[in-house]
Amino acid sequence: MLTYEQARNKVIEEVGKRKGPRATAVVSVWDALGLVLAQEVKTDREYPPFNRSTRDGYAVRAKEAAPGAQLKCAGEIKAGDTVREALAAGTCLQIMTGAAVPAGDDRTHQP
Repeated sequence: MLTYEQARNKVIEEVGKRKGPRATAVVSVWDALGLVLAQEVKTDREYPPFNRSTRDGYAVRAKEAAPGAQLKCAGEIKAGDTVREALAAGTCLQIMTGAAVPAGDDRTHQP
């Protein structure tokens, strides 16, 4: 078995032997598993176009998230739900992974 350093040096050595441009091909995303991109993937807009939850939890206003705080749970937001209203003072919302995060009292944080 090679040590990490030996394996790293072997990879660098092998890559160094290959000169010139690599062969490229256009394939569908469905056939791309295991392939390496030849150029960056860019979009013409932020995606998704809203702040989203990275795990299940509760949306709360930061200034109200303090030890001992008691907030009324005003509902839930599931992934795919449209969030139209800001989070009201004194409330929280149960929020699922991938769901849009509602704005607090500062409307400038909404997309």
